[in-house]
Amino acid sequence: ALDASLYFQLESIRILANLLSPFLPESVQSILISLGYSDPGAELSQAATVIGKLESGQRVVKGQSLFPRREKK
Repeated sequence: ALDASLYFQLESIRILANLLSPFLPESVQSILISLGYSDPGAELSQAATVIGKLESGQRVVKGQSLFPRREKK
């Protein structure tokens, strides 16, 4: 049950990244690299918004913060 829950959470992140790619291209590239895609540009397509494209057992890598905090002046 936990495996399935984590899988669908990662799938949701992958699909949202694909939908946001026209607006946040650099951030989406970082998200897809963190999800284990070596060629994130190839992952971006209309067909990529279908559930089940993320391979089971694919390693997730911790990346840098996508939106770092701004320091108060």
